[in-house]
Amino acid sequence: MQYQDRQYDPQRHFGVRPQIAAPTLSRRGGPLAVWHSLTAPHEQDGRGTFDDRERVRRGRLLSTIALGFLAVILIGLPIGLSDPGTLISILGAFVLTLLVLLLNRAGWVTAAGLLFVIIAEGQFIFTILSAPDGKLDVVYIPLYSLLAFGLLIAVSVLPPYMVFVVAVANTVFVIADVNYQPATKAMQAILDSPDRYTIIAQPVGLYVITSVVAYLWVRSTTAAIRRADRAEEIAALEHTLADQKRQLDVGIQQILQTHVRAANGDYSARAPLGQDNLLWQIASSLNNLLSRLQRSGQDSYLLQRVTEEARRLAAAIDDAQAGRKPIWPVPTGTPIDLILERIRGSRRGSQQEPFPPSGASQPMSGYPGETPSRWRQQGPPASQPADAAPDRGWPAPGDPVNTADAADPNPWAFPQDGG
Repeated sequence: MQYQDRQYDPQRHFGVRPQIAAPTLSRRGGPLAVWHSLTAPHEQDGRGTFDDRERVRRGRLLSTIALGFLAVILIGLPIGLSDPGTLISILGAFVLTLLVLLLNRAGWVTAAGLLFVIIAEGQFIFTILSAPDGKLDVVYIPLYSLLAFGLLIAVSVLPPYMVFVVAVANTVFVIADVNYQPATKAMQAILDSPDRYTIIAQPVGLYVITSVVAYLWVRSTTAAIRRADRAEEIAALEHTLADQKRQLDVGIQQILQTHVRAANGDYSARAPLGQDNLLWQIASSLNNLLSRLQRSGQDSYLLQRVTEEARRLAAAIDDAQAGRKPIWPVPTGTPIDLILERIRGSRRGSQQEPFPPSGASQPMSGYPGETPSRWRQQGPPASQPADAAPDRGWPAPGDPVNTADAADPNPWAFPQDGG
């Protein structure tokens, strides 16, 4: 596996959590890749353990060997047309090989490999046992040595220790067949001679040597593959850690910049970290804190404005009650505007019913869209009840007033609301 060291781009990599992926088996194009996709176990993108990847490797090797075995069967099919027994053996091997491929595709690699070893050795065993008249002949002795092919298949597609199991099974078969199968006269003459043990020792020695060498070779190869696999995992881990370090550096810088902006009073600052980023939880907590601080600042500012406007309104009311010309607060978008509207509405109702207007009113300075003008002097009508002063804050008729009261007997009047 090769890694290309690209220049780190925060805009491209930011918010991406790298994952540690184990090395995958090579995917080569061509007919063999199509064959593997149909008959070999499915590879899980290399994210499994080493044993899982080793199982996939053995499954692909079994698929390849089975393809060659099917080709040999098809080549030997014309030979079986002249011999019914051979034809049955070939057709049986063909059907069982297809079953092996189905098991292999389903992921039962060990079961498929064991069945394939039985098929490979069963061809030779069936040929020996189906000799004419059921008698062992000299021509079948070389087939004992050909059983070693089953050892090579077993050590390739099965766990390595299974090669010794197959070797023991072959040895038992050879000894039992030589001792118990009826023999022809030529074969019986050899069995009665000292060469009887040679017939047994030759294939058994071949099984022992083949199984030991194949086991050591496979174990050495597996250890080398394991080391290479571990080295690639380490390389993938180092690459991922380096990418995560770069991501952490960028994330820390952005969080730090957000802290600086917030410390300078900019509570609208946010840390732009996605959910896949390593620091997204910290950034989310910081953004939540800044959002609450921003709302708290807005509420504090609104409370301050309301407090200031309430003080101005209270001062205007005090001036009106003292008989001075009040300076009413202008609308500011705060809840105080509602009180101003209520005062204006109450003053209008009082002026229209108990105090008919005595002149045209002029706009009051300070309200948007209204032209500033001087205050209009007007006083309460003589018909106003005397007990209205305590309820409305108006001076009672006949009470002494100061100069301002004489100049403006109705200090609550809004000049723009005249009749």
